[in-house]
Amino acid sequence: MSLLDRSISLSPLSSPANRRRATRRDEEDLSSSDPTITQVDNPLFLPRRQFVELLLAPDLEVISALCEVVLVPEEDRIMAEAILDFFEAHNRTDRLLEWAIGKEIRKSNSISTLFRDTCEATKLMPVLYTKLGNDYLKHIAGPLVKDVVGSGASFEIDPRRAEKGVNVKENMQKLLELSSQFLHHIYQSIELCPSFLRRVIYHAEKEISIKFPNAGSVVIGVFFFSRFLIPAIVSPKTFGLLPDTPSPEGQRGLILISKLLQNLANGNEFEDTTEEYKSDMNQFVIINTPHLQEFFSNLILDDKKLGGTDIKFYHVSSEMLNYAMNTISSSLQSNKDEIYSKLGRSETKMVFST
Repeated sequence: MSLLDRSISLSPLSSPANRRRATRRDEEDLSSSDPTITQVDNPLFLPRRQFVELLLAPDLEVISALCEVVLVPEEDRIMAEAILDFFEAHNRTDRLLEWAIGKEIRKSNSISTLFRDTCEATKLMPVLYTKLGNDYLKHIAGPLVKDVVGSGASFEIDPRRAEKGVNVKENMQKLLELSSQFLHHIYQSIELCPSFLRRVIYHAEKEISIKFPNAGSVVIGVFFFSRFLIPAIVSPKTFGLLPDTPSPEGQRGLILISKLLQNLANGNEFEDTTEEYKSDMNQFVIINTPHLQEFFSNLILDDKKLGGTDIKFYHVSSEMLNYAMNTISSSLQSNKDEIYSKLGRSETKMVFST
């Protein structure tokens, strides 16, 4: 029987005695391979070393099937965290992210739909944003949010929505000045940006340049702005930037700034420029696009900057690794029929670039 067969199929005739012997062998393998690891409850009864090799195989065949069956269809943050902790403990998170990003880009037919739907990358990234991105998020977005909300002023720029006596031209100027200051603050923060995010941007830009040439900035904007920065600006309480929900005036200001930044990141001008305030916002997009492109370029942490070494993003304790392995192996066992059927599909064999 192959290692793959052994990993996902158990004989229903296995006796309790055989299971006990298998468990003892697994414990012996654990203790001999890593003295810091205690016992992993492995329902597959596969020796730990072989179990690890199976999950870390270059084609990621089993992880791909597990993601398709469990991670993507369900809101399973526990599984996403388990997969990340397992790969991080074995110094392979960077390659896991490369695989997840490359898989989504290669199967996409349109740049406009990239990472908009649920996929492996969009399930794994939020865990890393939470684990490793919060301090940086508070550093770059916290001051802007506090300035906008703390002012207590109106930021309305649409004459049709503005209350009587509100000067929309002054509000536009205020909005543009705050957005410019915010961008400058971001541009000065490259060295503080978490390495995982810079590597994600590198992998995304590398893959996108093959499938959709000259569209690299779009996908960088998705990971940095759309899925990381802008959600925190729009919902500052949820992301820990404020203790309370902003006032309606403050919320409106944050939404307007987020729309301006989103269009800038996407390289899109606002439509219906018959409205004067949209023309002003388009001018902001045009002026700041070259600066943002330069920032995106500097943000990329490529292999040369990395120095050709493997990168560790965070510490995984032996307890965390035990829990991750238990979670993964239990899920493999619980879903073994579906996973086994997935493994016959050639498209699950996504090989890393060399």
